Amino acid sequence: MEAQDHSIFRKAIGQEGLDGSEQQQLIQACDLLQLAAGERLLSEGEVMHHFYFLRKGAILVYQEAAFAERQIKRIYSDQEWMSSPSLINRQPSELIYELATDTQLYRVSMENLHKLIGESQRFLILARVFMNEHKPFEGYQARMSPEEKYGQLLAQRPQLLQYFPLKVIAAYLEMTPETLSRVRKKISQ
Repeated sequence: MEAQDHSIFRKAIGQEGLDGSEQQQLIQACDLLQLAAGERLLSEGEVMHHFYFLRKGAILVYQEAAFAERQIKRIYSDQEWMSSPSLINRQPSELIYELATDTQLYRVSMENLHKLIGESQRFLILARVFMNEHKPFEGYQARMSPEEKYGQLLAQRPQLLQYFPLKVIAAYLEMTPETLSRVRKKISQ
């Protein structure tokens, strides 16, 4: 693979404080995957073994609900880090990680990341990014109004609107599609 293919990833890991040599070490420790929409990275009951960086595409994280539609817990898109409580805690996942679009992503195994940390403590910076990433956005949503939730999404992660239908965005923000429609109308005025 040509060096320019890694430019997005290099920029992301450079922002985390890794120098050129460390960036190259991480790139060599990673696999670049191209997966099709609908494929699963992780199913309920499986244990995740990799950390991910989404180069391009989108992933939907949800839990199957017995008498309702799936409960959306997290959504990811371009240039976002992704890990899972399953990986961090080394326990079977309660969630399903499914590709919402054709997706390109980098993955590094927990073992390879540990090897890198053994070579340079600076890789602990990246490990912290992965460890903290799985703390859900939803954790502080309950205290926010629908307008605040949507406003924060627009400010921090507007690219999600390119990949996910408004029904999914509404579920992620823990509001009805009708409420999201009213909020969008109100904000656009």
